[in-house]
Amino acid sequence: MPSHLTRRSILGSGAAIAVVGVTAAEAAAEEVISDPLGATREMAVRFDLKQWDRLVQVFTTEVHVDYTGLVGGEPATVPAATLVGDWRRNLGHLSATQHMLANQAVRVTGREAGATADFQATHRSGPLVGGRLWVLGGRYDYRLTRVGGGWRINSVTMHPLWEHGDRTIIGLPAGGRRRRATAR
Repeated sequence: MPSHLTRRSILGSGAAIAVVGVTAAEAAAEEVISDPLGATREMAVRFDLKQWDRLVQVFTTEVHVDYTGLVGGEPATVPAATLVGDWRRNLGHLSATQHMLANQAVRVTGREAGATADFQATHRSGPLVGGRLWVLGGRYDYRLTRVGGGWRINSVTMHPLWEHGDRTIIGLPAGGRRRRATAR
């Protein structure tokens, strides 16, 4: 496990990642998410339940990821399996996470959609009582594509707005990343 979270640990090393624990039949089965906001909710739920094999299925084969507001660096387009494999490897050790979405909005244009959601993500390391917590709040911007009969996320951008607690539990350095305030 890396000593701190970096752009590389979020976006991946570029190496192929095998998602374990999935039978050939399960891998071949396509789950259909019937609406764009359903895909954004499934991303949060599947992450929190550590359903890594099912989490891959909410994305297109490659996904554009921009977490630069949190970790710096540059946005990147990576295979969905690599992204989820890196999340599993770098954040799967947490005792619990809870990603709550609110104020979701979507605009559908044919087979493409854009969606936004405010979020609050709580991360816990250690026991239920007395464990260490880090909470991040902000906004997600998503782009989605209709694939077959369902929707998949092809781009996610995180805009962190506030945080509280011990960010070192996810490998971020203490003290935070200094950002210039920008008008939205």
